[in-house]
Parts: sequence; C-alpha cells; structure tokens
Amino acid sequence: MKIEATGIDETQRALEEMRARLANLTPVMQVAVADTVALIDDSFDAQASPGGAPWASLKQTTIARRRKGGGNASPKALIDTGRLRQSITGQASATGFRFGTNVVYGGVQQLGNPSNRFFGRARAPIPARPFLPVERGGSRFQLMTTGSAGTHWSQIRAMVARYIRTGEIG
Repeated sequence: MKIEATGIDETQRALEEMRARLANLTPVMQVAVADTVALIDDSFDAQASPGGAPWASLKQTTIARRRKGGGNASPKALIDTGRLRQSITGQASATGFRFGTNVVYGGVQQLGNPSNRFFGRARAPIPARPFLPVERGGSRFQLMTTGSAGTHWSQIRAMVARYIRTGEIG
C-alpha cells in the first residue's frame, strides 16, 4: 500500500506566513486603535458610555457657571472646553494597542468621585461618565461587553484573527 501526501509545501508556507503576521500585528493594530478612538469619540456625541449607559445630566448650577465663565453653554457633559475629548489617543504595537487620555481629570470623569473632597472640603459628588470602553472588574479593568463597545471588541477580535489567517485587514 502506498500513501501519497500533497500540499505539504503550500501548507508549510501558509503556516510560516501566519507565524510572521502573528509576530508583528502592527498593521491590524493600527486599524484597531483608530476604530477604538472613534468609538470613544462617539461617546461624547451620544452622551453615553461606549456600553450604552446614558451619562448623568449636568446640574443647572454647572450650566449657569459655564455661561457666566464664557465657556461652552451647552448642557452636554464633558465638552466644556473639548480638552478631554481632544486628548484621546491610541498607540499600536506589534503585540497590541493602548488608548486613553493624559488629562488628569479623565479618571475622575470615567469612574466618578462620590465624596469629591479637595483639601478637606467636600463638594458636590461627581457622577461617573464613562467615555473609555472599559469598566471596573474588581480591582482591575476589563473591556466593556455591552452595547457598541461589546460589538466593537468582537469585531476587533475577528479582524485580528482574519489578519493572522489571511493577511487581510478590514
């Protein structure tokens, strides 16, 4: 009995190509980070978290202070100066990507500050207005799995898998 195998060379070549793509995911990560930054920007327009939860409305005193101070008189949250929104960046690498803000108050806006204590003085609590597609999972952060964020992360996973298999992005 004679057994003949064909296609071994092509299979080995395909596996080597996949290994090379897996070693450097930068091309697909650049698309993933751009899509993630766009998702975050959409949160500011929707006035809701990337998971779909609406942000708390601004208090009338905040809106009045904005008008008096010459800032944006819009009743929309987190867009008084646009600094936070414009600070959102991302960076792709061979093994993944990062995104976030370097604005100091970004963490307070994302997570809220119920006690809002400054130098021993209590002020009005700051409600959480999550704009990044992550949430607390115990003592760590995890990706949001609901709403647009959940769909986004599923699409990113599928895009990376397709890239590894075929080299195609999209």
